[in-house]
Amino acid sequence: MREPHQIVTEAHNPFPCPTSLERVLLRALASIGRQCYELGWCPGTAGNFSLRGSRGLCWVSRTGIGKARLGADDFVPIWLATGSSVMPGASAASLEAAVHLAIYGLRPEARAVVHAHPPATVARSVMHEVLEFKEAEMQKALGAPTHLKSVGIPVIANPATISLGEMVAALQPLTNLNYGALVLRGHGTYAWGETPEAAMDRIEALEFLCQTSV
Repeated sequence: MREPHQIVTEAHNPFPCPTSLERVLLRALASIGRQCYELGWCPGTAGNFSLRGSRGLCWVSRTGIGKARLGADDFVPIWLATGSSVMPGASAASLEAAVHLAIYGLRPEARAVVHAHPPATVARSVMHEVLEFKEAEMQKALGAPTHLKSVGIPVIANPATISLGEMVAALQPLTNLNYGALVLRGHGTYAWGETPEAAMDRIEALEFLCQTSV
């Protein structure tokens, strides 16, 4: 059931546009999507990106687009609380939008989410429940106060189908989401931050740690 403010928003703004600030952030997200493609982390149509918007909205990269050509106009609005479509007849959001929404619901500091498939991280996740690192300087890029502190990035099962309720249930018990990243086993990394660049920094840092740590 929709909240009353959502009903009002839908009735008065069925075709929302990003604010000026959101447009700037969406351009940054699109640039990061193209960067992920160039790195080989989003081959084909893989990967998805989102921005927590204003007015109860979330802007999510549309499904089926190759990230080599991702632009700021390739993000579609959905309701942050439910994941339902806002614009009648609009392109569909990524099929993995529920993961993004679950992150936004549980992590108030998350403004942008980046999902890509860095190969070392994906390979390492197959064998672990948690990706643990210690005594590596790159841990600081994940938010560790010192390289001497152990850092653990959660790895969860990659479900056959993804729903918002199932993703919230999977993430809610996790106690180690404060490093701004999680991995779907054998699939890819989700990272978040206050800006698109902060989310991308975490994906890059985690991939470096997976490449270099024993």
